[in-house]
Amino acid sequence: MSNPFQNLPEQNPYSPSYQVPKSGFGQTPPSSAGDQLNIPAITLIVLASLMLAYGIFNMVIALAAGLPAAPQNQPPGVEIGRAFGFYGAVFGIPIYNLLVLIGSIMMLRRKSYAMAMMAAVMASIPICTPCVILGCPFGIWALVLLMQPPVKATF
Repeated sequence: MSNPFQNLPEQNPYSPSYQVPKSGFGQTPPSSAGDQLNIPAITLIVLASLMLAYGIFNMVIALAAGLPAAPQNQPPGVEIGRAFGFYGAVFGIPIYNLLVLIGSIMMLRRKSYAMAMMAAVMASIPICTPCVILGCPFGIWALVLLMQPPVKATF
């Protein structure tokens, strides 16, 4: 018995003459993969800039006013802890937001994947994140996009 399908042509005569892009759920064309980062990167730049300006303003006010007066009759060492916490917050928040700003700029320019990931992670942490209500969602969005292989390939 012979095979009735052995003399068929290689190509289907009814297939379209153009190439259909093969993309599934969650896959993006390589040309637009890096462009997806523009919105979260620009938003994080704006939010980090606002928080950096606010942090610098607070730093100037705090340094002008000095350490708040401590309650009386405290054990030794408490004053050092208060000063460390006060000045740590005064200088730490602007430095934190400066790092988010630098990483977001790197994300927008597609220069340093590590700095972009750092900025996205730092913006996702709701402690010192730039404008907490907006910083967390945009940081998570940037993280999701940065983890995709086509986006990672643009760096």
